[in-house]
Amino acid sequence: MAAIFFARRGTSTKVVMNTPRTNETATLLAVADRTLVADSDSDGLPDWEETLRKTDPNNPDSDRDGIKDGDEKFEDTTISAHVKETAQQLNTEGLTSTEKLGRQLLLQYLEYKKQGKTFDQAALAKFTENMLTGVNADAEVKLYSIGDIQVLADNSATAFREYANRMGRIILRNSSSNPEGEVAILSRALENNDHEEIKKIVPIRESFSNSLEEGLTVPVPKDLAALHLALLNSFVYMKATLGSLELVFEDPLVAYVRITQHGQSINAVKTAVQNISIFYKNSNIRFTPEEEGAALVNIM
Repeated sequence: MAAIFFARRGTSTKVVMNTPRTNETATLLAVADRTLVADSDSDGLPDWEETLRKTDPNNPDSDRDGIKDGDEKFEDTTISAHVKETAQQLNTEGLTSTEKLGRQLLLQYLEYKKQGKTFDQAALAKFTENMLTGVNADAEVKLYSIGDIQVLADNSATAFREYANRMGRIILRNSSSNPEGEVAILSRALENNDHEEIKKIVPIRESFSNSLEEGLTVPVPKDLAALHLALLNSFVYMKATLGSLELVFEDPLVAYVRITQHGQSINAVKTAVQNISIFYKNSNIRFTPEEEGAALVNIM
């Protein structure tokens, strides 16, 4: 897991990439795990199930009958009604992935109870694994192809310099001013259950989104086309992962999947920028720290 951003320091322009740290990744995933199984009132029911049962996730005995919500027993007729209602809800349009998981879990849980079976940790783990696979498939992003960009026949050094300066200008114009990165923001938001804190990821996402949109309009010398496309698609991945991380409180399942993918998105950007830098080095084209092209070509 790492943070990546573009920044201007004094009169120089740099690509700044923090080194990935395994312990940071583990910590963030552990926090995400706790979010998915959160039981705010410690009554034995996770918050997602409380919401679906219409019990109070902050009150361990919602109906005040002296029995914890997690220990409440359902009569067969009640179970049948819940199964029918939940099955109908599964067909509702506009559900988040987390809501779909919750309703699928509740439906299977109620069916298990109806049949006298135990929905144990092994069954839950297997079901969740299958759902995560489905969410991961649904989370696929649309990538751009060579037909989506303007390719120039001009492969002169002048064209190469113009391309780097234009892309550097775009990157600098859209750079986020927050130096700490999305990982620190997300970790703090989850640890403190702070819905406002998570909004600080928005300008970071917008920096990639805007750079992507403007980058699609930049004419690209033919020999740089594949490298430019790789850079744009790395922005696509970052835009997608950051956008999902913003929804960690609304759709924690998708956010969880994106957390596991975020390191890959960062590496995609890093690799794309490094390959462009190598191209310019091999072409013996240099940029002074004051030139905008240095923001793309000169790597820290």
